[in-house]
Amino acid sequence: MTIPEPLTHTLGFKYYSELPPTARVATTDDFSNIAACIKKQKAYLIHSWHYPNYECHRCKPGFIVEQIKPWLDAGRVYVFEEVKKEVVKSDESLTLFI
Repeated sequence: MTIPEPLTHTLGFKYYSELPPTARVATTDDFSNIAACIKKQKAYLIHSWHYPNYECHRCKPGFIVEQIKPWLDAGRVYVFEEVKKEVVKSDESLTLFI
């Protein structure tokens, strides 16, 4: 399953009008290794308090979990599930995470 392309708001930020099917509610554990999150530019969504939109964000230098804590506590932060793909090579079967 692929992640659909987000829409672009007139103010320039990216968002989804509906929660993508590969997204799940995030926990603080999803952001426990801040250095890895920043290195991978981990994508996450925040469900707006004021609109029915899911705003697109990425972990960047300076990111701290406390900045999104109210949304995390309310179950309004989402991360994308890792999609498993099975690749068959010869007689071996490998599972890749993308």
